[in-house]
Amino acid sequence: SLLRAPGNTRTDEPWIRVGVGVHTGVGYVGAVGSSERVSDITVLGDVANTAARLASAAGAGEVLVSEETCQALGFDLKDCETRMLQLKGRSQPVMARVITA
Repeated sequence: SLLRAPGNTRTDEPWIRVGVGVHTGVGYVGAVGSSERVSDITVLGDVANTAARLASAAGAGEVLVSEETCQALGFDLKDCETRMLQLKGRSQPVMARVITA
């Protein structure tokens, strides 16, 4: 898995510290570049920004799943740790559930 491969399940220090953020909603995906050459693919919108902020807030070996995602997908993560996060670019705190590797 994304968290296991870089060693985030080891008891000693992982060789790459990886944290993941998951959020649900409408985002916009598109190619960036000129009509002759695509130089990059990007994702835009509040959903992408929130997921990126959750990933930044996640510690090594953690997946932060927004409460909105849990509700939309019917995930029962009530036994998981809950964090209220004040994320950059969001006026209201975001509640997230923590899943660990």
